[in-house]
Amino acid sequence: MKLPCADPPGVERVRGWVKLAASVHRLEVEHEIVILHFSVFHRFDVLELPDEIDHIYIDSALLFHFANDCINERFRAVHRSARKRPGARKGRISPFYEEHAVSSEHHCTHSENRLLRKSSGPHSIRLQYAALRENTAQSPSLPSSLFECKRKQMRFSLDPYMIIFYIMLYYKKRDGRMNYKDHRLLIGGVSAHELVEEFGSPLYVYEEDTIRERASELKRAITFQPKEIKYACKANTNMEIMRILCEEGTGIDAVSPGEIRAALEAGFDPARILFTANNSPWEEIEYAVDRGVMVNIDSLSYLGRFGKACPGGEVCVRINPNVGAGHHNHVITGGPESKFGILYSQVDEIKDLARAHGLKISGIHQHIGSGILSADTFVKAVEVLMDIASKFEDLSFVDFGGGIGVPYREKDERIDIEKLGTLIAEEFSAFCGSYGKKLKLLIEPGRYIVAESGYLLATVTAVKQGEKHRFVGVDTGFNHLLRPAMYGSYHHILHCGKNSGETVPQTIAGYLCESGDTFTRDENGIVDRELPLFEEGDIVCICNAGAYGYSMASQYNSRPRPAEVIVKGNSARCVRRRETLDDIFESSEVERR
Repeated sequence: MKLPCADPPGVERVRGWVKLAASVHRLEVEHEIVILHFSVFHRFDVLELPDEIDHIYIDSALLFHFANDCINERFRAVHRSARKRPGARKGRISPFYEEHAVSSEHHCTHSENRLLRKSSGPHSIRLQYAALRENTAQSPSLPSSLFECKRKQMRFSLDPYMIIFYIMLYYKKRDGRMNYKDHRLLIGGVSAHELVEEFGSPLYVYEEDTIRERASELKRAITFQPKEIKYACKANTNMEIMRILCEEGTGIDAVSPGEIRAALEAGFDPARILFTANNSPWEEIEYAVDRGVMVNIDSLSYLGRFGKACPGGEVCVRINPNVGAGHHNHVITGGPESKFGILYSQVDEIKDLARAHGLKISGIHQHIGSGILSADTFVKAVEVLMDIASKFEDLSFVDFGGGIGVPYREKDERIDIEKLGTLIAEEFSAFCGSYGKKLKLLIEPGRYIVAESGYLLATVTAVKQGEKHRFVGVDTGFNHLLRPAMYGSYHHILHCGKNSGETVPQTIAGYLCESGDTFTRDENGIVDRELPLFEEGDIVCICNAGAYGYSMASQYNSRPRPAEVIVKGNSARCVRRRETLDDIFESSEVERR
């Protein structure tokens, strides 16, 4: 959010309060404090929260201190001769934050009482939704001075000095993410050992809070409206994850009838689904059309066939912009080596086919690759597609695809999502101005939303010292997480019972009958990893496994796939049961003996 004016006096002090309050309450500050307006004018303003913000946490005691402090400083600067507000503090942190949180309940109640005592008449302290206690629900997992507010607007007017300000504090609970406690790994507040004991090994575990956070931060970062974040569900088609993202307001980028079905069953309206076909059997196109799902076509031959089957219909076309990027050659989906999309130089042929069949080209689409960690790289492709879009008349949307990466290695820098959002919004706003109408902006993140939420837990079954490597054998393999074997991908690996102490070079090896079935490797083969010493029976945690983990899993070596569990608020629930041997062979038509 952009500030409409310079920071008011005391903002830096308040930011210090936020960090101090967060440490006392054992919370993490998810976003910086935001001061949206500060004025001495005799008027009321309303803060409109974006629709994607479902709730905020407001620390009423901290808010009250900030109000008093700002009144003192601003009042001295503007109305030096006027009297000070009774009880106003002189720009200092309340002792209850400096000492401990025990007295916060008393202070919070005291603050609210002072706010509400002057709640009548034109010169009063007003909240648009009346008293704090009437419009907030106290959360048992938060300190008593923190209240969860699910309102979309809040208005504060501080009288008699008519100083109007807005303040929002965003928090997230520490126990919602992976961390260690007493040398035991916790995921979503639940011990990895307890998860394995209850649900078995190997096991996929996902943090619900992380999924929601990634979806929300993307929506906040891209300020352009109208926009839609379409989740590229090939990253992970677990039905519960898709329901969560449906609640978050995303759409779906589907690449198969199975993904369309999963999206519909998860609650997505067909209008929020885009089916991107690549060398698909024609029956799959018909499956999408029959269900009211828009088709994204990436070949001239299929565009012509679509026109004959659906004259006068709407369609999106996928463009190969001759730009590609990604963490591996196998995931670069744009450029001269890519099988995807209609060449950028064939725009005239696209338009000719559309005219011949009365088709409306509602949108154009691109996807240049996966694992992009540079905002500038992504935006270069945006610029290329906008240049192509300008050659089409009467578009409704432009879909810039996905490919936003996550840091897999410790040295990887996280993409600057705020910068990315700002650049996309600025570039597209300028484009719409020159195009002559406001189009809808679409992007299709998959990995970015779910990768960091997921963990693959496995049990050490055997340890042996080879001539070159210490092999730590586990009860999973590339049949459950293919990325290391397929791409040489790096996944951070943790010992679920040790987070400190001596480390030794080790190779984490799977249980498949394949020499390439190792998790500590690159494209050329085994790379030992410095890890805490593993012994038989220990639990291994493979991180960043939420994307292209289970969705690429197989029954290779006739081994069942693991269960999937979602954790939230210190509790876990199974969202896909573990397969059995019967599941593997149930579709066999051979008569069993």
